[in-house]
Amino acid sequence: MNVKEYLRDVCSGRRISQVGFFTDDIFAAMENWSNEHGIRNWMFYPHNNNRLQNVIIKEGICEPEFQFYCACAPYGNLQIELIQPVYGLPFYENYLKEHGPGAHHIKEIVPEDKYDEVLEFYASQGMEVIFGAEFFGSRFYFINSIPKLGILLEIGNGKMPSGFPPEWGVPYPECLKYRDQNK
Repeated sequence: MNVKEYLRDVCSGRRISQVGFFTDDIFAAMENWSNEHGIRNWMFYPHNNNRLQNVIIKEGICEPEFQFYCACAPYGNLQIELIQPVYGLPFYENYLKEHGPGAHHIKEIVPEDKYDEVLEFYASQGMEVIFGAEFFGSRFYFINSIPKLGILLEIGNGKMPSGFPPEWGVPYPECLKYRDQNK
């Protein structure tokens, strides 16, 4: 069975839910998307190795200690995600150095009951998980899809994180305190 048949038959509930962009200044990017494109309701997450669960640690991809900023906002039926690497994630840092700010990935939502099976199927097609984690119920794993698809594919379970400490998810513009603390 080929990829198309498998994913159509086994995983009919899948959908693209997000377009992700890399940036070297997440606060300026949120402001730009807000002012220039009307994207509002950003939620900022200062992620690090202590805030994520079940992190995939691979040499050259993710160090045991890392930090990155993430901001998400709704855009019609999609979500726009901004990511700024801070340290310890060569996978993110090298991509940003090589390609500069801009489009990075699309996120496919896979039903929870098929999640692991779909990741295994992608791996059998030469697209293994290279980085990922969970954040209070929300699973996200990047697969090595660039050679076959021309873009990174993130696989998610479609769940919104819940139960995390309130300061771990800060709306825009209140999140600008993180920028001001690091000046």
